[in-house]
Amino acid sequence: LAVTKMYDGVSLFTWGGGRHGKLGIGKVQSQVSLPEPVYAFYDLKLQVIEAVCGPKMTLCKLITSSEGTSSFEGKKIGGEKKIELYAFGKVGFLFDESDRYVAWTPRKIDHEYTSIKEQVMLGELNNKTEEEFKAKAWRVQAGDRHALALSQENVLISWGENSHGQLGVGSVRVAISPMKVQLKQQVSNIACGSLHSLALANGNLLFSWGCGSHGQLGLNDTKNRNYPCLVQTLQGSTVKRIAAGGYHSAAILGSDSEDVQEPQVAIWGSNEFGQLGTGNKLGNHKLLPFTISNKAYRVAKTNKHIKPSDFEIALGFNYTMILAIVRGEEDETYLFVAGENTACQLGLGQRSTAGNTLEHLDSWEEYPKVDSGPLSHRSEYPLITKIAAGRYMSAAIVEGNELYVWGETTGLGRKRLNRPTKKLLNEHMPQARQQGKLGPAGIHSFVYEDIDIGTDHALAIVKVDKNLRLLLSWGISSYGRLGIGNISKTQTNMGEGDEEADDHEEKKQQNIKEMPPSQVSVKNLENKPHVIDSFYKSDSVACGNRQSFAINSKSGHVFAWGHAARGKLGIGTDDAVCITEPTELPAFNYAHPEEEGIRSPTEAK
Repeated sequence: LAVTKMYDGVSLFTWGGGRHGKLGIGKVQSQVSLPEPVYAFYDLKLQVIEAVCGPKMTLCKLITSSEGTSSFEGKKIGGEKKIELYAFGKVGFLFDESDRYVAWTPRKIDHEYTSIKEQVMLGELNNKTEEEFKAKAWRVQAGDRHALALSQENVLISWGENSHGQLGVGSVRVAISPMKVQLKQQVSNIACGSLHSLALANGNLLFSWGCGSHGQLGLNDTKNRNYPCLVQTLQGSTVKRIAAGGYHSAAILGSDSEDVQEPQVAIWGSNEFGQLGTGNKLGNHKLLPFTISNKAYRVAKTNKHIKPSDFEIALGFNYTMILAIVRGEEDETYLFVAGENTACQLGLGQRSTAGNTLEHLDSWEEYPKVDSGPLSHRSEYPLITKIAAGRYMSAAIVEGNELYVWGETTGLGRKRLNRPTKKLLNEHMPQARQQGKLGPAGIHSFVYEDIDIGTDHALAIVKVDKNLRLLLSWGISSYGRLGIGNISKTQTNMGEGDEEADDHEEKKQQNIKEMPPSQVSVKNLENKPHVIDSFYKSDSVACGNRQSFAINSKSGHVFAWGHAARGKLGIGTDDAVCITEPTELPAFNYAHPEEEGIRSPTEAK
């Protein structure tokens, strides 16, 4: 493109590829070999003074006045000067339109964008998009390219890429440092989908924002939202917990609600793979929360209904796991699954494209109980205390200290497990076992305090005894997502591309290295005794697509590692593509933990 002095009412010329409407001259998608004038601004009597072009869009800055223009065809017109922004091309993210929206001719950007975009084009916007602040975090959730945090004061915080409004802070494209999300209500729970976000606020108010392409926001449309919006359908219900998957969402409704006699699960969004479990035709998305009937929970072997006392939910990228809990003299748990099963991530024993109804996962190693021996106390089904779902791998913690996995269990031996199988992680960690880090009983005797699964990796916090915790990671090592240092080829040229395409290319070129369970490295933190102490006391983890987080809810510290492009780690800089070991987030590092409590493995030894 070229910006010129005003000539015959034209000040912008474009040429080249017309795909996505980025030339601004109408529905022209073919190659334009000679400069073409953009006449739309002539009709508006506006003069272009600056323009930038991207691969799929063009952004222009124009100068005008309160009376129409400040300069048109060489004539000065009085009035207060004003900057306006126009865009054309694939610009749906600027106008709360779908990802496929194309503006074939220039479209004016509303003022809420202008205040930021104008400064970006003038080079007047520094890295701090909001006044610097400090906070103590107690919870973090991660999406594909963004993350949310809750402070100990229940303030909502976000950072990373904002391509679909998933940060909830307006039109800022990238936040390399954490930003406050403006909500009047205090927030009690958060969830991150791939490109959308959920927050549960005081008063049982559920808010959603970000990508709405499949109805995952529950707002009865498929538009994106740049700010939190109230999910009105669930007003009046007691929302206890929330979850977000790739393009679907869910909430647990409590039994103390006026309109709910027993706990239920509400679910909405994409049903491309049957992940809503409603039995509806694949692709029949739900734009509003839909309550699953409790009659859907049938025990596989007896075909009898159960009456759940409570639920837990884990949403994978294209599938759903619902843990039904039956309280009693001895609690019982039943796991139900639905959705994509191309990698056996449902654990039903066979590989299939999809399952659109909830099915009871009834085949578990060492279950049902045996008549004698050390497992004679086993009930017919395992007592599950925690579940986790990623893109292709699923996990469950049984009785607090046994890990069961299924699907693509990268880093744990066999590439694919079609049923829940118990894994003793020490069998995959010979080096650590030789060094005595796992204790004489082995890691299977540890208590799993938390576990989370990303696209191709997993994190777990295990407690050896009251004074010792270990943070373990396993899976694909690229981009430093395991936090164990630079043990494979470091990617330095993929900071802005399509991540799924990048991963596919890496696998094709065999640049990805698969790693067994390893203790997350602390070399970067060893010269900061208070900080490293806080890291060892981390009590929860979060996995994104290629990024990882560890959280110390007591001290408020947050540690991050992995793919750092587009601000995904929130470390205040976008210079490095990969951070291969834990790095503290500056926004959460002002408070030092108390000296008492959990010891490091070195101290314990």
